[in-house]
Amino acid sequence: HLVRHLAATAQPLPVPWPPEAREELVTLLGAGEATVGVWEALEAEGIVTRLLPDWERVRCRPQRNAVHTWTVDRHLV
Repeated sequence: HLVRHLAATAQPLPVPWPPEAREELVTLLGAGEATVGVWEALEAEGIVTRLLPDWERVRCRPQRNAVHTWTVDRHLV
């Protein structure tokens, strides 16, 4: 599985991220519904929290209002 291989072999990004890395993230987030499956695969292997450590604070966090169907992290994606 490609994502599992990526999780095992990818090196951390430097801080600040190179422009190409930022552009790729923006492209992923702007891909519409296609983003969700990719994001979930990256999330399942721990890649999202490695790239965005603060993501752990919103990951699977329920909304305060019961009207919301999705968790906070899903709303952000």
